[in-house]
Amino acid sequence: MANVTFSRADFEKLVGKKLTDSDYTQIEMMGTPLDGLTEEEITFEVFPNRPDMLSIEGFARAVQGFLGLKTGLVNYNVNKSKYEVIIDKNIIAKEGTDEWRGCTAFAVVKNFNFNDDSVASFMQLQDKLGITIGRKRRKCSIGTYDLRDINWPIKYTDVGLDHKFIPLGFNNEMTVKECLEKHPKCQEYKHLTDSWKSYPIYIDNKKNTMCLMPFTNAEFAKIQEDTTDMFIEVTGTDFKACEEMLNVIVSACADRGATIHEVTAVYPKDVGRGKTFTTPNLNPSEMQLDMKYANQLLDLDLKPAEIKKELEKMRMSFDGKNALIPAYRTDIMHNIDIVEDIAIGHGYDKFEPRIPDIATIGKPNPAENFENHLRTAMVGLGFQEVVNFVLSNEDKEFVDTRRGVDPHVEIWNPKTADYTTARTALAPSLLSTLAMNASSEMPHKIFEVGLTVQIDAKEETGTRNERRIASAASHSGANYSEMKAYTEAFLGQLGKDIEFKESNDKLFIEGRAVNIHFNGKHIGVMGEVHPEVLSNFKIEYPVTLFELKVEKLL
Repeated sequence: MANVTFSRADFEKLVGKKLTDSDYTQIEMMGTPLDGLTEEEITFEVFPNRPDMLSIEGFARAVQGFLGLKTGLVNYNVNKSKYEVIIDKNIIAKEGTDEWRGCTAFAVVKNFNFNDDSVASFMQLQDKLGITIGRKRRKCSIGTYDLRDINWPIKYTDVGLDHKFIPLGFNNEMTVKECLEKHPKCQEYKHLTDSWKSYPIYIDNKKNTMCLMPFTNAEFAKIQEDTTDMFIEVTGTDFKACEEMLNVIVSACADRGATIHEVTAVYPKDVGRGKTFTTPNLNPSEMQLDMKYANQLLDLDLKPAEIKKELEKMRMSFDGKNALIPAYRTDIMHNIDIVEDIAIGHGYDKFEPRIPDIATIGKPNPAENFENHLRTAMVGLGFQEVVNFVLSNEDKEFVDTRRGVDPHVEIWNPKTADYTTARTALAPSLLSTLAMNASSEMPHKIFEVGLTVQIDAKEETGTRNERRIASAASHSGANYSEMKAYTEAFLGQLGKDIEFKESNDKLFIEGRAVNIHFNGKHIGVMGEVHPEVLSNFKIEYPVTLFELKVEKLL
């Protein structure tokens, strides 16, 4: 979850009400835990699937509906205009290659009032969107420009390493090559363009360079303190992601009183999409709602008028058949997403528990009983249980652990770069937990019993869930012998005879790692984590860990 911090006074001004402690407690029922509350600031946790709530404007808009202050759809007006961006044939010709970055979405925003609060909100929103929808600029990135300086039409083209311009934050003209070597943003995102032979840029009709994609804007047309009118571009490798990001931004601007104006992208007729299209489109979309499905899942008997009321609290609407979904809601992909909003609007605290009318008697699952036994054994050894997400990313799972990329499940169209895969091991999750708690008092002794997802062609889905248990210890004296003793003590409590054999697992220091075998079968690994891995996870103390397959212990 992402943490967002807002000015309390600005937030309550946008909501339109002086909020009480009781109001803030109620706001948490939207699924947005309150992480901090003072007279000056408030901090909420927001799920990555709700990027519209990463801005103070979007969060206030949602709160207005949830508290019943303003409900239903917000009608955003997009003004007609003659602004055009010409997409060069060279950009489109790279479609399907690593250099492809030909997806675009544009808007012009006028009468935006920049002050301390709105500037802070706008910068935070751009940053959070770049991380979530943009996947750290891998999928798309945002650029904003002072409309006063631009001579239309704009052209989107590409240039070589010898092209010169003045990067944002610099005083002197540089070539693209020099910029790649000296600019901090180029250093941060250079890994995205390792194979590129040319670089996309936006230039206005007077040949002024506006940016170098996907790194930095130019000094030309930079946003100033007195800027009120902006050109906004979102550019990347996915049209849907670009349009979603743009809709979130311009909706937030409109909530501040700005006016939105369309921009036409003109693509070459003989290549690529070969058409002209206009953005932004802020009209609500429709999704047919199966009311029987919704009521069955929620164990309710809501009538169309009641469903409409609940959805209007979520700033949506319902016409008796279709849910009307705002353009900034990028998370609505299935009926279940609408059902979730109905449940939130209804209020989780209003659901009454009841015993299901089924002709069976429940009993504990043997596998769950065994896992509880494992937990008891680890707690008895002085370890504390942690619970991590099953979702992870390739860097954490394979690159940072030095293990190399193994077959794994990838997430289609992920909303954030942090969660792009299903994890294949527990060790990376434990290392991340240790890294996040580096300032806590030592020693650290943690364990997790959890799911991993393995590729398995024999299964109907091509994958299977595999339960594992992993444990990690971290302190100045952590070593192989200590973890070996913990492993033997743990498995001894289970009555298991085990055998250690040398391991070549790259996660560990060579010669200080073993594979664990039980009844002649490999069930796990144990050892002292390699210093390079510790450096990748930004852990300063030695770490030892073991990881075992639970099913193999049964």
